[in-house]
Amino acid sequence: MNDYQRIIDYNFSDIVLDDKLVVKFKVKKTFNESQFISLFSSKRGERFIIRTPDTKYAIIGIGYESTWLLDSNDFLTSFDNSSVLSGFEELKTQVTFLDIDEHDEEYFGIYGGVSDGKNKSSQEWVDFSDTTFVIPGILAVFKEEEVYFTLFFNMKEEKDFTSLWHERIQFLEELENYKEKQYCRLWQEVKKDEDWSRTKKSLLLSELGKYSKNPLRQSFSELGAKLGTLEELVSETNQNRKRYALLFPAQEVKIPLCAYLLTRISPLI
Repeated sequence: MNDYQRIIDYNFSDIVLDDKLVVKFKVKKTFNESQFISLFSSKRGERFIIRTPDTKYAIIGIGYESTWLLDSNDFLTSFDNSSVLSGFEELKTQVTFLDIDEHDEEYFGIYGGVSDGKNKSSQEWVDFSDTTFVIPGILAVFKEEEVYFTLFFNMKEEKDFTSLWHERIQFLEELENYKEKQYCRLWQEVKKDEDWSRTKKSLLLSELGKYSKNPLRQSFSELGAKLGTLEELVSETNQNRKRYALLFPAQEVKIPLCAYLLTRISPLI
């Protein structure tokens, strides 16, 4: 049984399930923050990422199970956060905690931010509350070699928990794809003059493949790799998402070597 399957198939039959439940577990970090958050495109508007100043770990929240919306002018004037803290403390007394794995710290809590109160005049912020604090349904803390998960279930209506659990934990099955495969970006070396070259990162596929005897997709497909944009291959969402890359089985080291020879060495000789 792999690391994910033991969590997916966890037996809750002996657990007393109240209407508020926190389940904690951890997995090895075989995927990055971008890959993880991209799995939840349907949750746009209910996702956040917080990075610590030292960049040693990142916190990602998905789906808001409990929300506090406040007026920032009142909040900043009086610094009255008692409504948020007391509301959270009251909720916490109603929560049952289940540790599938022990965590190094307690990550269950409220997360949010306070605006400076000046955003009401801006049209792009009109649909947002000034000050928002939430408890996410899925909290993932990326730290060193592991990812610590805290899942909060605020069950407001009758529903079979087994079904609810498998709906919430479905992302683990999708993450399995990242455990067995690697990707490498396709950048091309371009000769600038007799003694100098530069690396071009954004090129058309026809440019990347001009040193290959066969069409580039065909060549790498025969080796067992898939060619596409980072968006297509690994659900990249940043500014590099339209750049080309290869997705290949992790054990096939010849594929990145061939890609390097074709795109970085051949153009110079």
